[in-house]
Amino acid sequence: MGKGLAGRSDRVNNPFWDLPGAIVHPPPPIAREIPPMTRSKRDLPEKICPACGRPFAWRKKWERDWDRVEFCSDACRKAGKRRGGSPGG
Repeated sequence: MGKGLAGRSDRVNNPFWDLPGAIVHPPPPIAREIPPMTRSKRDLPEKICPACGRPFAWRKKWERDWDRVEFCSDACRKAGKRRGGSPGG
């Protein structure tokens, strides 16, 4: 049984195969660009926790609610509410 097209798919799909003296190389791998980080950790906005007085930085999970975030943790939020908390809440 003859070979047919088995093992010759590169010849069939490559338009330069029939050029005289052409050396056919496989195409180079596609380089994936890694997007740069938009901010470094030190460039993130910070707030001061009213319960413990420590600074805390922006976190991805607070992205939509950053303006409403007051406390650095659940423990400080609970302690702040027990003490009367901030005037807005």
